Amino acid sequence: MARNSIYPSVMRILFTAAVLTVFLTGASAETFGSEEGPLPVITQIDIYDVSGLEAEERSTDGELVAEGLNETFEIEQQDETRTYRFDFTVVNEGEEDWVIEDEDELSHKGIDESWSTERVWYNLTDEEDFEGGEFEEGVVEWDTSGGVLGTDEEMSAQYIIDTDQDQSRLYEQEFLVNVTSDQFPSDDDFAGSQDKHELDLVKLGFLELDIDQPVDETTLPADKTFNLNGTVSCIEGECGEVESLPRYNQSESPDTQIQEETGEPFHTEGSNSFECELGFEEECGVEWSVNATGETESYHLLDIKSSSEFEEIEDESSEDREVQINLVIMMDLEWDVVDFGLLDPGEEDRSAEGNNEMKYNITVGDDANAIDHLWVKSTDLESTEDEGYSIEAGNISRSFDNDVNNLSDANRLTNTYQSIRSDISPGTVLTNYFWIDVPQGIIRGDYSGTMSFKANSTR
Repeated sequence: MARNSIYPSVMRILFTAAVLTVFLTGASAETFGSEEGPLPVITQIDIYDVSGLEAEERSTDGELVAEGLNETFEIEQQDETRTYRFDFTVVNEGEEDWVIEDEDELSHKGIDESWSTERVWYNLTDEEDFEGGEFEEGVVEWDTSGGVLGTDEEMSAQYIIDTDQDQSRLYEQEFLVNVTSDQFPSDDDFAGSQDKHELDLVKLGFLELDIDQPVDETTLPADKTFNLNGTVSCIEGECGEVESLPRYNQSESPDTQIQEETGEPFHTEGSNSFECELGFEEECGVEWSVNATGETESYHLLDIKSSSEFEEIEDESSEDREVQINLVIMMDLEWDVVDFGLLDPGEEDRSAEGNNEMKYNITVGDDANAIDHLWVKSTDLESTEDEGYSIEAGNISRSFDNDVNNLSDANRLTNTYQSIRSDISPGTVLTNYFWIDVPQGIIRGDYSGTMSFKANSTR
């Protein structure tokens, strides 16, 4: 993720809304100057989340979210505004006491200029707090207003700050303690230490989840796969690694992850989880191929559940989708009319006009169940000009033979259903061919009737 560098320096800090990752390397602060006089050395940095505490409690309590020296501190923050206390421990490792005077320097650089401080102070061993300091142009500078830090004694320099963060930012920071007043027995005129670190404040977002397929009240073909898919989005921040799971209801609402590779009433073909990395305002599509293995005519609820690697981000579930597992036949007749044209009495084996174009196709849907049997029947054909003339259904022949001029396998239609094909697999395309014999003794012209197809399936 891209972040804006606020202050040129070297240590790292990362903010978290509730979870903190800290990498301790045993690093120490850089010291400078002579040990013959006072030598204040930074020995520890502690950061506390004090949000929601009373004013007095913020100075002493809080949740420790980062600690160390010369590091990257990671803090995740879901709220735009949080309050933190920075605590810098300084030990006098020199041979002389440090008499703290106005000329001495105590500062922390690289802070977001839009933030605001509530309190700046330091405390010496067994002494009262020394209040005062200012925050300008991204720098907290303590008022070095007095006190004595003896050899091997420690002090704590602290401040409380309110953050305002709508996106992740990386801050390069530096803490500096420097004795610049005339307190040295040698020619050195300064001594102290500095710690360079980075503060990585990660703005955590919220999950949003939409389910696209299947739509509500869908009938799923038994023992067939269907797509379960949707979109997971991260809004108002970053969500990191997000895992999404397909679920069904063992009880009243979806509460059980669909099994992988085998199981009832559903199982996924392949992995039953989906992972994607979501940065600031990013989204990803999630999808599974699911087999409906439950009992026919059974109803179920499906949804998708997503969760982030960050504990502070709440899990999110999609809307429920009600589905029924059942036997489903999807059969598409790709024509409306079998047209023989104007019929002349006495014609034999007249070919339907769509035969040469292989027009009369029946397609069994890929996502349907197999068809056990396919039947056809036809009414007699009645003259559209004179009600007294008709052609019996048996004068019409039908075949699945690929040779349009070969009637050897053709069957005569009847007024009742007759089986014309069995064990038809999903995805099959059946091409029909039709012929008609026109009897003598009728008028020339158009004749009309109705042809019907019927299919069944058993599990």
